[in-house]
Amino acid sequence: MKYDKLKTILADHAEWWFTGLGQRIDLSGANLRGAYLSGADLSGADLSGATLSGAYLIRADLTRANLSGADLTRADLTRANLSRAYLSGSCLDPSNTPNGATTEFEQDGEFVTGYRTRTQPTIGGPDYQDGQTYHAPWFSTCPTTECHPGLYLCPTTNNLYEDIIKVRARATDIHKVGSKWRCKEFTVIGSNT
Repeated sequence: MKYDKLKTILADHAEWWFTGLGQRIDLSGANLRGAYLSGADLSGADLSGATLSGAYLIRADLTRANLSGADLTRADLTRANLSRAYLSGSCLDPSNTPNGATTEFEQDGEFVTGYRTRTQPTIGGPDYQDGQTYHAPWFSTCPTTECHPGLYLCPTTNNLYEDIIKVRARATDIHKVGSKWRCKEFTVIGSNT
């Protein structure tokens, strides 16, 4: 889709969302591969079946957007707002099953022990606290994109710097892509000292 046309559609959609005038955006089935939509207001937009692979959706507002069946492979969703978005059939569908790639982790029954830094660089919240359980607000099972929504952890402390903590997660909640692991939920055991 050409940039000028997309810009006009987005402006018309913003008018609809805030005033009820204009028109709700309908990009169902649209090819938005690699589109720069950083900061775009796509609240309530119909993006069902759209190709958004490689799209820049940094800080995009996708509140109540219909992303069912959308291709989000390699899309950058850093700080995107997906509150109440319809995600069925996408890599963010809550019913998807992680790949459970835990062979490199220390395992104890149904749980694995992993490591990460104490800070939350992309969630923007306070540092992870000992004894607390954290849930990923969104979790991706995309098979090809390393950096996608989820809580990141590593099987070892290699390549981790700063304040390293030990975490515990269910093995069935682990998803590995490339050289990175993410999970749906973990509990902070404490500092790795």
